[in-house]
Amino acid sequence: MAKKNEEVKTVVWVFWILLAIIGVSMLFAGIQGSIQGNNIATCVMLIVVGIILLFIGLVMVLGRANIITNDIEMPKSSKNEEKK
Repeated sequence: MAKKNEEVKTVVWVFWILLAIIGVSMLFAGIQGSIQGNNIATCVMLIVVGIILLFIGLVMVLGRANIITNDIEMPKSSKNEEKK
């Protein structure tokens, strides 16, 4: 059975990845709307919000990956043993 801490990490990862996916979809919706000639203000808003959500999602996913990587314990260097 998985530990409760692992379940929380999985939920957080899924949340930030979904946020990035929503950002990409809003970005493409804004680009598509501007190509079709829809209201330019709406298209710019979709593009800006999409870029912001994509940026936040990716930064949080990459930041959490860095935190998890830093939690890994590295073995001690064998140079200390050679000096003794």
